[in-house]
Amino acid sequence: MKDGFRQTMAFLHSWAGLFPGWLLYAIFLSGSLTYYRQEITLWMRPELSGAAADPQAAVHAIDRLRQAAPDARLWRIDLPNARNPVTEILWKGEKGGFRSEYLDPRTGGQLHGRETMGGDFLYYFHFDLHAPVRLGRWLVCFAAIAMLVAIISGIITHRRIFADFFTFRPRKGQRSWLDAHNVAGVLALPFCLMISFTGLITLATMFMPWAIQRAYSSDTAAYARDLKGQGMVAAAVSSADAPALSGPMVDHIVGRAEQIWPKGRAGRILVDNPGSKHATVTVERRDADSISYDLVWLRFSADGRLIARHDGGGPAVTTHGWLYGLHLARFSGGTLRFLFFLSGLLGTAMIATGLILWVVKRRTQNPASPRPMAAERANVAMIAGLPIAIAALLLANRLLPAGMSGRMAWEASAFFLSWIAALMNAWMMPPKRAWTGQVRCLGLLCLAAPIPQMFVPDSGLFAWVRTGDMARVCVDLALFITGLTALAAASKASARRRAKA
Repeated sequence: MKDGFRQTMAFLHSWAGLFPGWLLYAIFLSGSLTYYRQEITLWMRPELSGAAADPQAAVHAIDRLRQAAPDARLWRIDLPNARNPVTEILWKGEKGGFRSEYLDPRTGGQLHGRETMGGDFLYYFHFDLHAPVRLGRWLVCFAAIAMLVAIISGIITHRRIFADFFTFRPRKGQRSWLDAHNVAGVLALPFCLMISFTGLITLATMFMPWAIQRAYSSDTAAYARDLKGQGMVAAAVSSADAPALSGPMVDHIVGRAEQIWPKGRAGRILVDNPGSKHATVTVERRDADSISYDLVWLRFSADGRLIARHDGGGPAVTTHGWLYGLHLARFSGGTLRFLFFLSGLLGTAMIATGLILWVVKRRTQNPASPRPMAAERANVAMIAGLPIAIAALLLANRLLPAGMSGRMAWEASAFFLSWIAALMNAWMMPPKRAWTGQVRCLGLLCLAAPIPQMFVPDSGLFAWVRTGDMARVCVDLALFITGLTALAAASKASARRRAKA
């Protein structure tokens, strides 16, 4: 019975890992990169160099908003921080629609960055695949459930999983791929369990809506209001003779909020009805100050009186906020963020080696078959093709003219067209040659991506080293290291194939 149960789990692990495996690989790789979403966005907007955080950032932002959008219904100010040293302002007009600008925190002057989604492209891709309607999110939910099934069945199947962690036998074919899969799996196991479960929590209201529909009679807006919280009312709204909102008043309000949060800093300012004497200013605490995604906020009247506050919801909301925040990891400092990133890459490697192992095992079982399996070709297109698409996105960001109209869509086109090209190449060429060619292509694209910016005065890798712009320096170095590693792997694979020939 025990052997039969373990064999059943092995069968379940194998097939639960194959079909969603390609999707999970894309989710894990792009999701791992989004731990450095802000750094990638800065790298993709090199024109924003030179900005630095400033205590007067809120004053400058209000002055600019009063000039650019005096009749707007809503102002939003994202204050600068260590990872994003520019101020972003956004406003909503009377007819709807949003506009945004980037400001130098020190002067309030406009910073004209190129049109790009930046790291947000990978962030949204990892949970909605840029698919229409909600198809991508449904697919991601399916993949996350399959991930939990594969992890649990894998633990049951590999009775010596922790012993095998200390065993790696290179150049042993199927045995080597299994060893690599076991090592990556054991190292990434806690992370994979956490990230797949918390990922499901973030989308739970979509694929498990029945309790909400029952409790709120399908009124999802009421549910969203209760989840967000309306705050505890602390005072009456300002009187009709209150002064109009000013930059120094907003700065004073931010200072009061940070006094109420002894160890917290303001991250975002929301101003409702800014042109009215009844304007309200909501100050949200910086998301890096807490694990929970249920952000604390304070609301003030135009004359600086505290009128409402939100210090967190009930037990259910708090639990949801902590799980959601743990998934996003916005609270993490430099070292912890790198560990999250490294764990994500290990999870990606576990999925990739599992997909390759599936093919190698069945090729060994049927060595007489001259035709490669479709799964083998799909592995090439996904495991090598997706990194090629990401590198093409970054290179397109550098090669497309900075002022080009619609360049955001052209960057996305470069991503998807290069991925389609990798798929066609994998389908038309023998798998071994396709592997080598695509890994070599990845290396060349990664090496090429940082180079164009080096020809721009006061920009590029060497200029960023001089000015201490380590976020962009690290992205450039990561591209160079990835490129050289990929070229070395491709050259080694080519040499091995020639030696066998």
